[in-house]
Amino acid sequence: MIIVTGSEGFIGKNLVNEMINRGYDEIVKLDTKKDKLDYIYQFLTTNAENIKGIFHMGAIADTKIMDRNLFDEYNVAPTMFIWNLCTEYNIPLIYASSAATYGDGENGFDDENGIINLKPLNPYGWSKHQIDVWAGVQSNHPEFWYGLKFFNVYGYGESHKGDMASVALQLYEQLHTTNQMKLFKSHKIGYQDGGQLRDFIYIDDVVDICLFMFEKRPESGIYNVGTGKARTYNHLAIAVYKSYNELYDERPTSFYDQAVRVNKLFEFKDTLIYFDMPKKIRDKYQYFTEAKINKLRSCGYDKPFHELEEGIEKYVKKLKSEKNN
Repeated sequence: MIIVTGSEGFIGKNLVNEMINRGYDEIVKLDTKKDKLDYIYQFLTTNAENIKGIFHMGAIADTKIMDRNLFDEYNVAPTMFIWNLCTEYNIPLIYASSAATYGDGENGFDDENGIINLKPLNPYGWSKHQIDVWAGVQSNHPEFWYGLKFFNVYGYGESHKGDMASVALQLYEQLHTTNQMKLFKSHKIGYQDGGQLRDFIYIDDVVDICLFMFEKRPESGIYNVGTGKARTYNHLAIAVYKSYNELYDERPTSFYDQAVRVNKLFEFKDTLIYFDMPKKIRDKYQYFTEAKINKLRSCGYDKPFHELEEGIEKYVKKLKSEKNN
């Protein structure tokens, strides 16, 4: 059997669906939304000899929660338990880390050097950072293990996350319900409003990398999972707006088509609104993230990533289809 924890979450659910599409069988889904931690520990221990791999995607990922004890209980302790189990029974392990470990980025976004010196901006980031540092110094470890630092993942299946869902979904929902989109103003010199930069990565690419690690078994360690190309929130908003209004073709076939496009993009200026970032998060806000992906590429993962506009187009089509059903 192959275990997927966090199977009811955004990445976990997409991962399970793709595994089924690829013909994986005996997938066991575990999630604290339906299973108590004690049950999960007991199940893994009882069935350890029959487990062929563990994708540990389960975690509390709410960056607003400040209770470190909660993160210790649901993020740190379960990951250490699963690590030790995989070590004892030689089970390949892929676990979810996060770009939140990089904090404000003052030490860069390098998955090959300087991980110990990172300074996350919130307890969630610290919980992931603690595991990455701990894993790196263990003398006993699974033969194959991968800590994947996910950057800004977006895509279908995240609506349950509420205000922790990607900005892509939030912009789509705002546009759908109010015909407006809202982004934070900038409170940092050198960044215009909406000019904050993120490494946005489409969910299909994230899932593909997870399965690449499991199937190809490159060198164990920490890997960034991003595109290596930062884009602004303004770029994201334009992509959502264009896709929502089905303005995919950049070369209109008639004067009428061109006139419609120009009119729609003119309307966009009145659609996008900037508002003040709450003071309580201003000193904890990342203005720039961009994965260094040399290590990912050098281990053999050579597939192209979805460009932001391509990923948003696929995502918006699914969202619109969902609302029409």
